[in-house]
Amino acid sequence: MIENKTLLATGLRAEFVAKELALCDLLADLSQMPFDYSLYGGTAVNKVYSNQRCFSEDANLLVYGANAKKIGSFLEKMR
Repeated sequence: MIENKTLLATGLRAEFVAKELALCDLLADLSQMPFDYSLYGGTAVNKVYSNQRCFSEDANLLVYGANAKKIGSFLEKMR
């Protein structure tokens, strides 16, 4: 559960804060991924360049040099 002081500090509704925290957790986990990847699309542009209040339901990701089994195994560990 997200604390009220967090919601008050951001001025956002709980569902937006929860999605933003989940996305930040995903990006932190991706930094540990043992293969090369690229983020692209609106989420990447927002997180890397603008940091504006723009919320996304997804993160566009390209993975290089790994097969589906390795990627699936890594994603299972992240859960």
